Amino acid sequence: MKMRNYSIVMLLLSLAFFCNQVFGQSRIRELLKTKPAIIEKTRPQMYKNSQIKFYEYTMANGLKVVIRADDSRKDIQMSAICPGGASLVDDQDFQSAIHAGAIIGNSGVGDFSGSEISQFFKQKNISLTPDIEENYSTLKGSCMPADLETFLQAIYLYFTHPKKDKVYFDTYIKNLSKSAAIYYKNPYNVLQDTVNALVKTNKKRVNTLSAANIKAINLDKAFDIFSKCFGSIKGYTFVFTGNFKVDDFNEPSNEVIDLMAQYFNALPSKAAMQAQVDRNNEIPNGKIYKKVYNGHLPLAAVQLVYSGKYQHSDSVNLQLKVLSYLLEKNLDTLKAFSGASKASVTLTLTKFPKQSYSINIGFKCLPQQVDELLAMVNRTIADLKQGIKPEQLKQYVTLRKSELKKQTFDYIFWRDYLALQYVNGDDPYEIVHYPYYFYKASTETVKQAANEFLTGSNYIQAVLLPAPKK
Repeated sequence: MKMRNYSIVMLLLSLAFFCNQVFGQSRIRELLKTKPAIIEKTRPQMYKNSQIKFYEYTMANGLKVVIRADDSRKDIQMSAICPGGASLVDDQDFQSAIHAGAIIGNSGVGDFSGSEISQFFKQKNISLTPDIEENYSTLKGSCMPADLETFLQAIYLYFTHPKKDKVYFDTYIKNLSKSAAIYYKNPYNVLQDTVNALVKTNKKRVNTLSAANIKAINLDKAFDIFSKCFGSIKGYTFVFTGNFKVDDFNEPSNEVIDLMAQYFNALPSKAAMQAQVDRNNEIPNGKIYKKVYNGHLPLAAVQLVYSGKYQHSDSVNLQLKVLSYLLEKNLDTLKAFSGASKASVTLTLTKFPKQSYSINIGFKCLPQQVDELLAMVNRTIADLKQGIKPEQLKQYVTLRKSELKKQTFDYIFWRDYLALQYVNGDDPYEIVHYPYYFYKASTETVKQAANEFLTGSNYIQAVLLPAPKK
């Protein structure tokens, strides 16, 4: 289960704002004084996917670049992803790894400081954010079509000339500590971090803002880990969506592909590191109940986690997606879960290092409503285990069809979807199969899925309640 601390994002935004105010106009005119030599003159090997309308290019060094052009957009979006991430480091270096993207990614590249790069990106309307997650290393960003070469130069520098900045690091840690103090004043954040810990078997690899975790972050370790995760393009897939110059067949132009080949072929391509390392950090088996007493307002919140192992495949993945979707829609029909008490249902599918699923149900309410709403959730799940009325299913199919149509017009959706399908080795056509599986869904298939994946044998129940009055 992937949980993010939004306070970190806010911290980085505030630091970027500070840098912009202090440094004003950037002195940078160009990122690279000497451009990479054109290594491969022949056009990269190309594969066209007509149904999803994307092109896959294999560069001379083996890097796969996927492009889905959409001239209705003004900008270009990019997502690069590689398996491994923080799983490649031992427990004592986990915190340094998780924060390495934010620290080194904002310390500058090449001959330029982090503040100079930040201001330059602002002027060019470029964004580029490296991140090291638990099982993946990622690089996401965007640019305007006229600045594509500058954008590729920035990517090149992150892979070849990252920097570490002690002054920035000290400021980052100082502000992270201040941010943590604010973060934990919110009872809902305390509950979230409690769940973050409950869903991990290895408590040394929990991403929270505790004082001990912040103290464990080391600049030299962060730089070494960043340099390893972004020291080679082996294992990476780059996905681009948005406004590209195309030919009459909507294929990216020779000019675009030659430019990408020039920069991507120049990136280091030494042997890839080991893929995700199994750190035995999956969700614990059995039933776990936890009450968190925090805050003094008459507010409560509940998070439930149903989890287990499963056989990863397109059909089973779709089955789980249909089940979680129907569960949320059934809860939406209950008046008790309207407004501020609306329940959310989040499905997480993990393929590596172990195949597992989790269905997280969360809602807020008044303290005196907790038991009543928990009972409603249990009844809703019990009803799904008996199947679903055909007219209900038909209504949901129509609604989901409309939602999917809107989703597939979103170029950011395609950026993230294609990147994840490639890194997991899954069929990009899964999104095409999804509505057809929905049409084939019946009261019997829903019943079967509910009885298989919502057994409650692996179950976490975390409840936030107000702290007792002194």
